[in-house]
Amino acid sequence: MVINKISDSLCSLQRSSLCSVNTSKGFEDHKGDYFENPQQGFWFTLTIADVDADGKPDIIAGNLGTNSLVHASDKEPAELYYADFDGNGSVDPFFNYYIQGASYPFVSRDELNEQIYPMRKRFTSYKNYSNATMKDIFSAVDLSKAKKLTVSEQNTVCFMNRNGEFVKSALPMKAQISVVTKILASDLIRMEKSTCCSWVIIQTAG
Repeated sequence: MVINKISDSLCSLQRSSLCSVNTSKGFEDHKGDYFENPQQGFWFTLTIADVDADGKPDIIAGNLGTNSLVHASDKEPAELYYADFDGNGSVDPFFNYYIQGASYPFVSRDELNEQIYPMRKRFTSYKNYSNATMKDIFSAVDLSKAKKLTVSEQNTVCFMNRNGEFVKSALPMKAQISVVTKILASDLIRMEKSTCCSWVIIQTAG
């Protein structure tokens, strides 16, 4: 993407990159050119529109929303660890999020035991798994070898184009009630130049 004419944009689950430039070598990450900090969200969809009618393209980014059991912030991020933990040639993903100050795996005991069979000997009951964290499930060595994706923003937001940088602003609560996978931006009302445009967001959970 470039500031004056956005021709290519990408979004993907749990990636901090919101800005990729299409080059002869493929898409290259250029978020540092346009964003002060990494924007780590679920990012299901992106729509480019001139929200404030200043002649510059802004970005509306669809996210998980806040009406969810999963909560993520800078202080308590959601994390996805992934590696071939059991050495069977396939990647084992483990999503974690905070509950009352501690980060727990999203996967249930039954799902864990089915995915990694030897865990049945370690967690023989629901009680001894109920407070298990990733450090209880895997060794420090295993976790150090795993890759990790992090999410600290779950709001659907608008990135306003300000002097060559995009400044984040969360959309109103009505835009946060569900996962946003589709966005329709349309100039509905413009009474005078100083009046901001009205925009419609269409969101679906499927």
